[in-house]
Amino acid sequence: SRDGRPLHLVRFGAGARRVLWYAGPHANEVAGVATVVELAERLARRPDALAGEVGVDAVLCVDPDAYVRNEAWFAPDIDMAAYYRNFYRPPMDEWPDWDFPIAYRGLRRAARLPETAALRTAIELSRPAAMVSLHNGELHGMHGYLRGDAPRLAGALANLPGRFGFPAELEPLDAAGETLAPGVFAFPDPTSIWDAALASGTEDPATLLPLGNSAAAWAQERHGTLTVLAEVPHWSFDAPLPAEGTLGELARRTADRLDAGAEEVTGYLSALVLPRTDPRPGSCRDAANFMRQQAVRLRAVAEDPAGRAPTTSEDVARLDVMIGRCIPQRYRGQILGAALDAGAPAALTGPLVAAFDATMARLRALPIRAHSFASMVEAQLAYGFTASDHVAAAG
Repeated sequence: SRDGRPLHLVRFGAGARRVLWYAGPHANEVAGVATVVELAERLARRPDALAGEVGVDAVLCVDPDAYVRNEAWFAPDIDMAAYYRNFYRPPMDEWPDWDFPIAYRGLRRAARLPETAALRTAIELSRPAAMVSLHNGELHGMHGYLRGDAPRLAGALANLPGRFGFPAELEPLDAAGETLAPGVFAFPDPTSIWDAALASGTEDPATLLPLGNSAAAWAQERHGTLTVLAEVPHWSFDAPLPAEGTLGELARRTADRLDAGAEEVTGYLSALVLPRTDPRPGSCRDAANFMRQQAVRLRAVAEDPAGRAPTTSEDVARLDVMIGRCIPQRYRGQILGAALDAGAPAALTGPLVAAFDATMARLRALPIRAHSFASMVEAQLAYGFTASDHVAAAG
């Protein structure tokens, strides 16, 4: 890794058809690491499970440096305030499984991260028939993504949330791909973004791309790999939220919150003197751009809601919390941590603490329930085992 931590590939079984599991692609999505540990322990206790044609390869964590920056909030049951107060997520150009090379119609973007090089090596050693990418979210329902031609697998994955006590998320913000089954989506196709970069007239259009290609696309192109991606949340809504206003009004309100969050983040970054060695300011600048982009998307929904997702005012009411409040809170907490660590004066940190505490009070007043790490691990294992069963059945 960039800080010198090793990344290990652990191999179980001699089966020629491999399933590659990897965890920790986004630093705040740590449940997958616990899932890989549990998987390894189960396989070690039950070597007879590996007597068939399907073997298992596992990478414990593909971004270990960023993982350790989140350790202060780890617990069997995650406290929401501790999570946001100690949250860290790198900017998009530091996500290892979206840093794979692009070679598209003259557009070239090389991989940049040693962690990506490690994951590429794991894929080449494994040559997996299937790959299990372990993610987790914050506040929403369980859902997943699928890359590869496996319609029956999509239906099987759609049945999993209810088995483990999770609601299914049918309208996630980032579901840019086709809906394959309720709560199961195709991986997003980035070629429209690449086309826009090529059409921009920029001398080097690759500089416009914070993301590279995905590990899922890379593995499919080279080895025909089927990829499943599991998104399991820490918290879910325990009751429907009241929808205050029309769909358009709600969308504008959420967009306003995002724009305000972006202005707050950039304002504090301008006012604070933070050390260059702290990665949190760079993460917050990246997040401010993301919030502005999502505000534009929601205003488009407000202007023309017909045929656009989300499709109901109840969906937007959830997004108003999940996106309009939770996303700014992530980066409010990051800036607060960076400011306190840098010894910033109370005149600057005081308003930050007040804003953080006020948002936490609003979140705690909502009908939100926590899921245990244990339940998240079981749900992620089920996602991976379902993909393994598909590989075994395909022969």
